[in-house]
This record gives sequence, C-alpha cells and structure tokens, in this order.
Amino acid sequence: RMTLMRNASGRFENRWVRLRAEDSACQFAGGLGVMSMPVRHGEGRVLFASDDDRKKMEENKQIVFRYSDAAGQRADAYPLNPNGSADAIAGVCNPAGNVLGLMPHPECHTRYAHSPAWTRTPPEKHKKPAGFFEQLAASFGLSSAPAPPSDEGNCVPLFANLAGAARKF
Repeated sequence: RMTLMRNASGRFENRWVRLRAEDSACQFAGGLGVMSMPVRHGEGRVLFASDDDRKKMEENKQIVFRYSDAAGQRADAYPLNPNGSADAIAGVCNPAGNVLGLMPHPECHTRYAHSPAWTRTPPEKHKKPAGFFEQLAASFGLSSAPAPPSDEGNCVPLFANLAGAARKF
C-alpha cells in the first residue's frame, strides 16, 4: 500500500536529478547504474501506509530507482530528493517486474543535448582538437578529426531495455 502525495516542499519542482538503479525485479532496469533526468511534478512524494508495506516492497525487489547524488549514494534530503519520497524512492515496479512506475521523466533525456550540462561537460568524443597545430593538422587531413558527436542521452539504455523486453513477446 503506497501512494503519491504533494511534494514535501509544497511546490512544483522542475530540476534535474540523479537516479540510481537498484537490484530489482524490473525487467527494464538492468545495467543502468546512475542516470540523470528531469523531474517536473508537484505530486511525486512516495509514502507508504506502514513501514511493513515499504519492507514488503523492498523484499519483493519492487523498488527500482532511488534518488542519488553524483556518486550514486542514496539522497534522502532536499534538493537531491526533490519531493521528500520515503526511502528516496523514485521508481517502483509490480511483483512480476513488467510494469514500471517512475516519477522523473526519462523521455526528456534521450539526446545528449537535452542535458543542462551539455556545453560545460561534453564527453571526450564531443571535444575538438585541443591546440592550434592539432586543429591545423586535422583540417588538412593529416590527423584524425574528432568523431562526430553521439547524440545519445543517458536514458536511452532504459528505452533500449524496454524495447528488448517487448521483442520477447
């Protein structure tokens, strides 16, 4: 017995957060690690009727995602846990692991350029040659130019997992 309530802040929250994929029954979350994505909601706080209900979901491996910091450590406090969810829970699944409920929005980070940090922290393959002579050599074809940037956001693996599970039916 679990529900979603108004955010503990009493406000609509619109920010980027990190989620850590837990060891869960969810068929779609394997190998995801820590992902960043936006939250955009006013009613995302997970609450349980009792601590026994929370423990039962934990034992059944139904807790799929938790809010975390950049290192993947559980984030219990605001603003890393933007809504005050119990046990930092951001995503759950049914006991069979084939239905996922997730409050943040992974569909909003399917392209690398969706990230608010995309210009500050581009991946290595997005960077241009560093020095003048390196740029000059690349322009004459004397060295390998940087690979065209991949435009994949870090939530794409979640959708790839979903598609892989759908192909099995």
